[in-house]
Amino acid sequence: NRTSPATKIKTEQAVLLTKDGTIVNTEGSSILMFQVTPTIPYDIRIESRNHLSIQTKSPVLLAN
Repeated sequence: NRTSPATKIKTEQAVLLTKDGTIVNTEGSSILMFQVTPTIPYDIRIESRNHLSIQTKSPVLLAN
């Protein structure tokens, strides 16, 4: 959240990376659900112990 640097909102979810590069939840669905505030832009970061981490260049608004 870049609108308030002192606030760090962090949520995590275990996911799987498929052979074709798709990210799916542990049940195999490509729909990932997070509880977020829709009016706050978020930096999205994906980390893996076996791959390079990636992050959005700029914050994004997440819809329901």
